Amino acid sequence: MKRFHKIAVTIVIGLLAAPIILYAFYVLTLGPFPTSKEAALAAETETMQTAMNAMMADKNINTVSANDDTTSSLGVNTWTNLPAGPDAAALGGYLKKDTTKFYYCWTQSGEVYPHASHPVGEQPGPCPAPP
Repeated sequence: MKRFHKIAVTIVIGLLAAPIILYAFYVLTLGPFPTSKEAALAAETETMQTAMNAMMADKNINTVSANDDTTSSLGVNTWTNLPAGPDAAALGGYLKKDTTKFYYCWTQSGEVYPHASHPVGEQPGPCPAPP
């Protein structure tokens, strides 16, 4: 009977420890779960890139006036007049709202990127070099 008890306790401990071990393996190999703010930044950045691509394709242009580290610009989150450049159109016409939660920069070729990661990306600030 003692042997059965030891085996049962070992099985119960193993079942309780397995999820902890699997979670630790996941975190060490794949990284921690993203926060909701990080996910929001990633989703909004993708939306901004899609809007930029759509505007450039619609206007049949290959370049816009850059708003990045080479122009000493600040990240922006209002799209009623931006991006600028010959034949460019404001991204507000390609978005549901004229403003975004995070601040963005872009290159001359239209690559959009956040001016900073969360939480700093929610505040205005200077544009870094593109990633």
